[in-house]
Amino acid sequence: MVGDDRIARLESDVAEIKGDVKALTTCLLEFKAEVASQIGIFRTEVASQIGTFRTEVASQISTFRTEVAKEIGSLGKEAGSFRAEVAKEFGAVRTSIERTKVWMLGTGISTVLSVAAIVWKLH
Repeated sequence: MVGDDRIARLESDVAEIKGDVKALTTCLLEFKAEVASQIGIFRTEVASQIGTFRTEVASQISTFRTEVAKEIGSLGKEAGSFRAEVAKEFGAVRTSIERTKVWMLGTGISTVLSVAAIVWKLH
């Protein structure tokens, strides 16, 4: 009888262990489902944040490009204005040089004619 009693107790312990294993399996499956759910929520939040970040970066890049294009256009206008001013100054210098050439030519011709007149009178 002692052997039967021990076997009965062992069978009872085995049945209890089987119940504990089934309960543990159920808990692990529930935990796995909860982890999968939380990972899904996390992925959704990360994807949303990345989408928001991408939108903000694209907006900032667009604004930056617009500002750079505006500044380049402004620099182009200033360069054009500078070129016009330089061309105007060179034109003024050329005009001054041309006037000086005409004055020197007139002075030279007058001097030659004066010398020629003096030489003509002396003969």
